[in-house]
Amino acid sequence: MSRRALLIIVTAVAVVIAAVPIILTLALGWYHTRFLEDVLGKGAGIYLLLVLVYVVWLPATVFCLVFVYDRLGLHYLPGESKPKRPERREELRRRATAQTVAAEESAQLAAQRAARERERSRAQPPPADDGSDAGDGHRRPKAG
Repeated sequence: MSRRALLIIVTAVAVVIAAVPIILTLALGWYHTRFLEDVLGKGAGIYLLLVLVYVVWLPATVFCLVFVYDRLGLHYLPGESKPKRPERREELRRRATAQTVAAEESAQLAAQRAARERERSRAQPPPADDGSDAGDGHRRPKAG
């Protein structure tokens, strides 16, 4: 028998096992049992008992199902499937990180260029002043 067929059969058996308390209640006629009728109302007592049974029964059934899955080689992890939102958030986080790194690199390159320009301007001697320009945009007359 294939592994997939085994998983389907095991899951179907687990669902049937989960339904055993209600099946027994209906098959044996226990739903007519009078239990705490004066407190809960007519016929509500059996439902209280079923709830109390299911509080223990369903976790035990799920535990057994996970145990059988593990024995079949399907290692069940509750957080195995991730919802779509965290993937999108992760993509946005990656994109923001990449933009931040790119901005830091460009700022570092700009700072290096500015430092090189300052070094060049310090290394070059200032232009010789022949007195022809007053610095305010007007020419001075040459003497002599």
